Amino acid sequence: MVRVRSPGVLMAAAAYALAMIVAAVLAVALHMPTGGVRFWQDGPSVVAATSQGVLARLAPEASVTFEGGGRTLTQSARELASEFAPKGSFDEVRRWYAGRDRLGAIVAAPGARMLIGATSTALTPYPRGFGHLPVDVWLLLAEACGIGLVGIWLVVLRPNDLAARLFMTSALGIALAAFTGALADAREITASGALLRAALTLNIVGSNIGPAALLGLFLVQPRRLVGPRAAFALVAVAAAWGVVVGAGLAPMAAYYAVLCAMTVAFVAVLIAQWRLSKGDPAGRAVVRWVGLTSLISSGALTAAMVAKQFAGGSSLGGDGLSIVPMFVVYGGIAFGVGRYRLFDLDRWAYRVVIGALAAAALLALDAGLILGLRIEARAALGLSVLVIGYLYFPLRSRVWRWVAGGPTLSSGELFQLASGVAFIPGAAERRASWRSLLQKLFDPLDIAAADAPTPAVAVTADGAALNIPAAADEGPLVLRYRNRGRLLFDSGQAALAGELVKFMHQAERTRDEYARGAAEERQRIARDLHDDVSGRLLTGLRHTDAGSIRDEVRAALADIRTILRGLSGEVLAISQVVANMRHETFERLEAAGIDLDWPVQMTPSADPALEYLRYRNITSAHREVVTNILRHAQARKVKVRYATEAGVFSLTITDDGVGLPADPAAAPRTGGRGLTNIQRRLREIGGDALLEDAGPGLRVRLTAAIPEGG
Repeated sequence: MVRVRSPGVLMAAAAYALAMIVAAVLAVALHMPTGGVRFWQDGPSVVAATSQGVLARLAPEASVTFEGGGRTLTQSARELASEFAPKGSFDEVRRWYAGRDRLGAIVAAPGARMLIGATSTALTPYPRGFGHLPVDVWLLLAEACGIGLVGIWLVVLRPNDLAARLFMTSALGIALAAFTGALADAREITASGALLRAALTLNIVGSNIGPAALLGLFLVQPRRLVGPRAAFALVAVAAAWGVVVGAGLAPMAAYYAVLCAMTVAFVAVLIAQWRLSKGDPAGRAVVRWVGLTSLISSGALTAAMVAKQFAGGSSLGGDGLSIVPMFVVYGGIAFGVGRYRLFDLDRWAYRVVIGALAAAALLALDAGLILGLRIEARAALGLSVLVIGYLYFPLRSRVWRWVAGGPTLSSGELFQLASGVAFIPGAAERRASWRSLLQKLFDPLDIAAADAPTPAVAVTADGAALNIPAAADEGPLVLRYRNRGRLLFDSGQAALAGELVKFMHQAERTRDEYARGAAEERQRIARDLHDDVSGRLLTGLRHTDAGSIRDEVRAALADIRTILRGLSGEVLAISQVVANMRHETFERLEAAGIDLDWPVQMTPSADPALEYLRYRNITSAHREVVTNILRHAQARKVKVRYATEAGVFSLTITDDGVGLPADPAAAPRTGGRGLTNIQRRLREIGGDALLEDAGPGLRVRLTAAIPEGG
């Protein structure tokens, strides 16, 4: 079921209503009197033209005579221009509208003619089509629909918001001026006097309502200086004043004076709101953005109309281009009033101001060179561009950095900052450093703990706050009032904070992995010291013969040397590990009177390096096998061979001793804890230990995985 008050239905109804108004305007325009002649203002002249081309360029006060149906009417060229609106006393205005009806009757009469000096032109009525309407008509209709829809859209979204209602009133006032202006501009030579009176009066009313409602809007936002009734009373007075002027009860000069006065009042209210919103960044953002765009829109319309008056023309009904900028500006005002992405539009305000100042400086410098120094126009423009280029652009970057607030950092710089915090020892120190970094980057008035979990960086409170997820051993935070309260947070700061938090989490994961690896390494070294060095020294203390003691001490020293290599982060090539094991084995077996058959092999082209854990476990496993031979084998000769193939290192040790016992229960010489330790060490590095009878003696094959690339 369709909800009658749903935004979609309301906007569809508004669009339909505006379309009906457009259709009505076009229907009336197509039925206006035609004669094949049109007049329009072109600078100081009035152009008279037919479909064949320009007939004449006339002075505004030049006389044009119409004859037809036994009637004659003489008008000034200025009065025939489509942009003309009557001004003067009540009687003069009434006579002008009455003259439109007489002119219409003459044009419609058979054989009607127009005389400009000695030139006579036949007036031939014809049925009008859409293609005969001036471009201004279509521009004004499009702008009326666009601005009207924007105003209605904001109230649909925020139906109870006073500022939204005032904005809609302003937008509908401009739409009214545009619709009636299009109707007045559509006339070729003339139109019904009553129709033109209504259209031009409503045009003045709409032109008054637009800036008056914007002035009322700023009287209630961001600080409420007057109540709602006073704001709308201002609009009602402006509308009534428009009726008075349209009826000719007040001169047009007074009308323009009031428009200028409203613009001055707007600036005064803007200054007052700026002062009152001190310490309120969101309020000041509204002043900056909405105030700037409102001033541009109302100021542009006022300037366009007043400038034409000073130039000797009159244009309330025509010139669609005079409010083209307003179509864009009203959209910007709507976003600002609605606080929709206001924190991004706030940066727009600064860009508009900086750009406008640059343009104004360029024009002022160019005019000064031409008028003051009498420099030729092209040379003056070139010199102006050169001066502005050398002065403006360097200053602009400095000003923008000050305005935008906060440094612009690359990803590498952000990661470096995050890493500097993440690797600080001590959670309390990391928390303090994290807050200090956020303070440095965003300069907020306040950094506080968030009341709820924050899964991602987010701009809240219309840009007044920036939510930061947990990082650096600190819980989620809220940054309030960027740049000591001068600016709002926007999508740029959100992106910067998001990158910073991402890099912080990456650095923390790296730190945790490093700490975990370091802890595991410390545990391995502690285990090696306990199981190997301490165990061998205790075993040596239990021996009574000097040879056994020396053997245990020698093995303990070898273990210590290996552990020290690991502590220093040393990696060893396989050939070096094998050489160390060969040398140690030779010394131990020689001391026991046992021969060693372990030839020196050529170093292979692929000689991968082994980290501590891998070469330590291989060396310890081999040493344990040799210890078992010395203790239990009663061997006279030991043979050792090694190979590295397909990512596996293998070491085969064969002795000619007593071999495996026939009875498994008889405590095998390589069983028990010794074999368990060997297998545990090798399985830890992807290998194993295999025992087999060598008849006589025993063969032990040790294997270990060698990771690709070492």
